[in-house]
Amino acid sequence: MKRILLLVTLIAALLYGAALPVFAQENDLARHRVELRFSYTMQRPFAAPTPTSLLYVRQAYRWRQGLGIGLRYYATGHLFTEYHLSFSPEGNGSNQQFTNVNYLKNSFLIGYSSRHTNQVMVDVFTGIDYNVRLGARLKNTVSGQSEPVSSYFRKTVLSLPLGVGLKTTIGSNLLVGVQSFVSVSQNVSAQSSARTTQFIVPAFRLTASTFLK
Repeated sequence: MKRILLLVTLIAALLYGAALPVFAQENDLARHRVELRFSYTMQRPFAAPTPTSLLYVRQAYRWRQGLGIGLRYYATGHLFTEYHLSFSPEGNGSNQQFTNVNYLKNSFLIGYSSRHTNQVMVDVFTGIDYNVRLGARLKNTVSGQSEPVSSYFRKTVLSLPLGVGLKTTIGSNLLVGVQSFVSVSQNVSAQSSARTTQFIVPAFRLTASTFLK
């Protein structure tokens, strides 16, 4: 986790450094403006004791859906910070038995966007997620039975996302886009003897947004 935090810090520093040359001459539509964003996410979560065990542990690669809302502030026309609140369904398991673990995800992001005067805009982002567990259930697809297992998972978990997105403008003040990202959370299990890493790979997010006047 320390290495991942260091990577996020380095990426944030690079984004800031890339934006410095345009601070004095920036004249973009997004500068000093707030963007209200709505999102719909399709993501494929799975878990494993270590990243290398993903190569041989059989997983139920299930697609799960989430909704979110957020605010993005552009310090310049390029550099932005964002808070995004979303319902994030995660978990793991096999095709016969799997666990659904649902979180309320608080994402604190920093990113870099191309100019909003472009027809198609590109942005990259990273940050940190503070996840609050809402509930967890273990389901057996053979018997059809399910049981609550929330006590097996930590109440709060940190995760680290990294993503890229495209968006375009429709009309005078409506922006639509698509993002792709990956995310990793370590030690999601509440059991001290079980070290479990939660992955979301891949995830796709459709967005609709508008600038607040």
